[in-house]
Amino acid sequence: MNEIPEQIVAKLKQEINEVDDVKLKMIATEEGDVTVIYFSSLIEKMTLQTMVMIPLANNLKQIHQMAQYVDPKDVKGVVKKLNAGQTLLFFHETNALLSVDTYSAPTRAITDTETESTVIGPQDAFTESLETNISLVRRRIQSSMLKNENRIVGSEANIKISIMYMDNIVSHENLDDLRNRIDQVDYPLFTDISVLKQLIEDNPLSPFPQYYMTVRPDSICRYLLDGRIVVFMDNSQLAIVCPTSFF
Repeated sequence: MNEIPEQIVAKLKQEINEVDDVKLKMIATEEGDVTVIYFSSLIEKMTLQTMVMIPLANNLKQIHQMAQYVDPKDVKGVVKKLNAGQTLLFFHETNALLSVDTYSAPTRAITDTETESTVIGPQDAFTESLETNISLVRRRIQSSMLKNENRIVGSEANIKISIMYMDNIVSHENLDDLRNRIDQVDYPLFTDISVLKQLIEDNPLSPFPQYYMTVRPDSICRYLLDGRIVVFMDNSQLAIVCPTSFF
């Protein structure tokens, strides 16, 4: 016998019990009552107002157009969406569960590099924001051949990484090897990309470098145009480059 959505929502509430920053609000709309669920520590209040609260009161069609429908039976998947900064909307009349992206990452401004300073040349450095770091590269290499693939690593934390390369220059054999190494990693939490580097290299104790690490967007662009592969990680300022050599 299938569970009714109300019971599934009760399971969801049990799953997020004793989490102080989770918010549940019941709102009356023209389509009946809607329960809004989100983590206050992960969402941006103005985004929540403009994308969820105001449309719920005035324009439900807008909600249905921009939201994604979620399978309410996949409780773990629903919790993952909450942890990713999504706001969930449960429509009691239709038993529909929708999600809206309201995530707001705490980021800092782009600053000069302190660890790899230079007198001549660009002074900007990567930040801890994955999207910002990708944009710093794309601003310099405005080519349709510049590709990036997003992946999730970390069995507990679900950290996003991005593999970037020039499709017309890169060695696809090396690219496939890197993909396989990353896919085989089984580790609960990545606090920095240096942890991933140690897990995918052949010999972490070798004195010879197998991956290069940098915070400079201009250096990354030179490596990409040389056919190298770059890996970024959310919440990490460093990017890793492969393959590399002693020189």
